[in-house]
Parts: sequence; C-alpha cells; structure tokens
Amino acid sequence: SAMARELRQLVDTANAPIFGIDVDGDVNEWNDKTAEITGFTKEEAFDKPLVETFIVPSLRQSVWEVLENALKGIETSNYELEFRTKSNEVRYLLVNATTRRDAENNIVGVVGVAQDVTEAAQHDRAVAAMANELRQLVDTANAPIFGIDVNGNVNEWNNKTAEITGFSKEEAFHKPLVSTFIVPKLRQSVQDILDNALNGNETSNYELEFRTKSNEIRYLLVNATTRRDANNYIVGVVGVAQDVTEAAKHDRAVAAMANELRQLVDTANAPIFGIDVCGNVNEWNNKTAEITGFSKEEAFNKPLVSTFIVPSLRQSVQEILDKALHGNETSNYELEFETKSKEIRYLLVNATTRRDAESNIVGVVGVAQDVTDDRKHSQELREMQYIRASQEAKVETERNMTAYFAHELRNPLHAIDSALNSMPDGLPEVAQSLVDAMQLCTGFMSSIMNNLLDVRKMEEGKMMLNSTPISLEATLNSVHKMLLPSVRPGVEFITHCKTGEKGWVLGDSHRIQQVMTNVVTNAIKYTTLGSITLVIEWEDENVRFECADTGPGIPVKEQKKLFERFVQRGGAPGT
Repeated sequence: SAMARELRQLVDTANAPIFGIDVDGDVNEWNDKTAEITGFTKEEAFDKPLVETFIVPSLRQSVWEVLENALKGIETSNYELEFRTKSNEVRYLLVNATTRRDAENNIVGVVGVAQDVTEAAQHDRAVAAMANELRQLVDTANAPIFGIDVNGNVNEWNNKTAEITGFSKEEAFHKPLVSTFIVPKLRQSVQDILDNALNGNETSNYELEFRTKSNEIRYLLVNATTRRDANNYIVGVVGVAQDVTEAAKHDRAVAAMANELRQLVDTANAPIFGIDVCGNVNEWNNKTAEITGFSKEEAFNKPLVSTFIVPSLRQSVQEILDKALHGNETSNYELEFETKSKEIRYLLVNATTRRDAESNIVGVVGVAQDVTDDRKHSQELREMQYIRASQEAKVETERNMTAYFAHELRNPLHAIDSALNSMPDGLPEVAQSLVDAMQLCTGFMSSIMNNLLDVRKMEEGKMMLNSTPISLEATLNSVHKMLLPSVRPGVEFITHCKTGEKGWVLGDSHRIQQVMTNVVTNAIKYTTLGSITLVIEWEDENVRFECADTGPGIPVKEQKKLFERFVQRGGAPGT
C-alpha cells in the first residue's frame, strides 16, 4: 500500500497531464496538471464522459476511435488532440493512450499520459498559416513568380506566370525551364544566370524573353534569387518578374523608329546637316557629303561656319545659327557652301532648333535644298526673257512700221489709180501702154498693202472671216481662169474637183481664193516646164486643197521657214 500511495502521489503531482477513463469512457483519472491545464478540478471532471465533455467537436470521432482501440488493447502513441478548457480555450496535448488492466489483466480502462504542446502547436500552426498565406500570396501575386530546383526543372509557377505564358501549373511543373520556355537565342545567357544563382550569385533586372503557348514572346524583367531550405542549403532559384512586354515593345518600336529616321535622314534626297551647341558638325547626311565632297568622317566635329561657309557669309550664317540655338528658327535662308573642290554650292536652308527629350536645346539642324542649278537656270531664263523681249519689241516695231506704210501709201496709190482710170480713151499706143503698165503697178502695190494689213490683223487676232455658201468647183474654176494667163508656155495648168455630191461648204470665198492664188502663183513662178496641178477633194470631214508642180521644189533646210513672215527664196517675192 505504501507503493500505491507513492504511485498515486507521483501521478497526482506529475509535471505531465495524466488522465484516464473507465470502460464506459467516463473520467476516472485526472491529475493536478490536467486540472491546471484544463481549468476543471478533479471533482468536476470525474465520472464525466471524456470525449463529449472535454474534446473539441471536430476531433471527437477520431479521439473516440483511439480510446476504443486502447480499450481493445491497441495502444496509440503521440496522438495530438485538442482539449477544451473551462474557459473555452483549446489546449493541444500530445498523448500516449495506454490500456489499463487490473490484477487479473482484464482491461478496465485507458490512461492517457500527455505532453502539453500548445505553444509548439500554436507555433506550428502559425508557421503553417504563414506558409499558406505566403503560398496564397505567391499564387495570386500580380507579378509572375516562377522557380526551378537544382536540376533546372520548374517547381514554382504562380497564376500570373500561367496567365502570361498560357501554360498551366500542371503543364509547366517538372519541365526544364530554359529549353521549354526560353527563346533559343537567350537560352545560354539565361542558363548562365540560373547557374550563378544556384551558386549563390543572384542577378537583378535581367530581361528575358518567354515563349508563350501560342508562340508569342513576352518580355520579363527578372530578379533571380537563390532559394534555400531551413538548413540554408541551396535548393533552387526563384524568379520574381515584371511583365514589361508593352514597355519593351514600345522601346523596340521607338528604337526601330529612331533607326528608320536615321536611315531617312542619311538617305534623304535633300542635304541635311547639324551642329551642337558649340557650332561643331554632328549631323551630315549622304546628300550633304555628295554635294560638298566632304565625307561624314571629314565633316564631323568640325566648326561648320569657319570650315564650310564662304568668308563673305560667315558672320550672317553665325547669327542665324545663334538665333536657332536660342529657339528663334529661320526659314528659306540662302547660304553658300564651299565644296572640297573649292566650288560654290547654293543651299536654301531651314534652320531648326534641335531639342532633347527634356526639351533642352542641344543644337541646330539645317534641312536644305540645293538651288545651285536653279540659280544657273534663273540666269539663263533672264537672258532668254531679255532676248524674247527684244525680239517682241522688234516685231512690234515691224508691225507698227507696216501699219504706218500701208496707211500712208494707200491714199497716194488710190489717187494715182483714180487718175489713171480717168485717162481719156484713144491715147496713142505708146501712151496707152504706159498707162496699162502703171495700172498694173498700182494694182500690185494695193494688193501688197492689203496683204500687209491682213497680216497685221491676223497677228492681233482681229481677222474676221465670212461664212457663206461656197461652190468648191466654182472657186477652183475662178482661180484657174484668173491665173491661167500667167502660166509659162510649155507648162500645163490642170485642175481636178473630186468633191462628188458634196460640192458646197460654208466659208470665206475671198480668203480661200487668196490662199490658193498665193500658192499657185509661187508654183507658176518656179515651173518652167511640165505641169501645175490643183486638186480639191474631201479628207474625212475636211476639204483638202493640193497644189503639185514639176518645179525645183523647196530645199529641206528652208521648208521650216515656210510660214515665217516675208520670207523669200532666190530673190523671188515671198509668200
């Protein structure tokens, strides 16, 4: 009995909670430590059903199974259960459930010898909660987060990474990151980054190109961080990234535009040159090099004004550039460039202020037009205009002189003609012959005066043509009858009217006869043998008059002068 008392004392005062139940599950053991932990005294706990009274509802079924097993002789070690205290707090006990037997070895209950692991359990749960929270944070982060193990296979792949790449976590896990998701041209450099991180050398702000499921490219700015376990051993790499696809595309578009603009400037058909704030050349396109003979390498960093501008214009050009460097631009300023071969090229320049991204003035750009040839052409044009004006003045003088002589001679000729017509009949033959000759001369001179006045009217656009019905055959016969006496002996004057039933037209009979008479008269003058043929016929909707003769013809070099005024050939009267 002394031993029993000692054991009882030991149980009651043990620093570990000890409690027990009988075969019905009611409490029959409850030491001081259990009372202290739960807040229930031995008297309050005894004969109470352990599970329903002290175990939290969520664990009652599993705890009852453990106790039933122990009542069958199947003991359980290190089973964690949650005790509900008198103040409704929860205490975590790590319990060994031991079968209790009597002196005859009959099972009479279960004894639980426990360890209060509340603090450790709460810490473990806090750690687990934090781990879950971190897992949730990683999975739902708005930034792509991915990771690899020491073999380079994916073991971290959050939702954002899945969204960006199109590959789900299940599709990505255990795949080699580099060969599966990185574009070929970057695989080696990315592998180097990961290898460095696996050796503890981390990398920040590294831009890599991810290949998506749809074979598009996403640009990620990545911090590659070494991943370590609880013992500080390296177990992988985690990449926390920022999707900079839009920014990268924008940067590449800007770079492409800059390259395109550079190409445009360099290959522009207009000379483009520029200076920095010190006046030294920092822009010199191909056209400028072509015009001046100085290559870009020869021109760069040279003072523009003192090197390339003719001395007489240096001061004014410097003033233009100084104004542009203060934001006052100049348009259409003509300057004279001195070329490598010491020639002068004239450029019409727009001097534009050049600014950086912050709108600070960093230089001047000149976009020019080479007007050297225009200046030469302008001089030639002025000379041509002078010659033309001189010729027009000469022609106008001739017109005025023609009109003057025609007007002044008409009246005397008319008086002479009237006097000759009033001569009495029956004059001696010699006198009558002189009168007839004088009448022919006055008639010829009157005809010349009328022709001169007609030319004047035509040149001034004042010639008026009549429009009356004309018999083409009668017109042909009239010209034939009038000119036949003038034809030389041995020359046949032939006419053909091939108008058929369309023998009448509207026109000016007098002017038509005048032209035909002029043409036939020239043929008569130069035809000494053979024939002269005058033909009228229709050609589509027009009437064609054709005169052919067997005379010497007009030399080719003089044919282009046919329709110039008062042109004669071989001393004969002109047309």
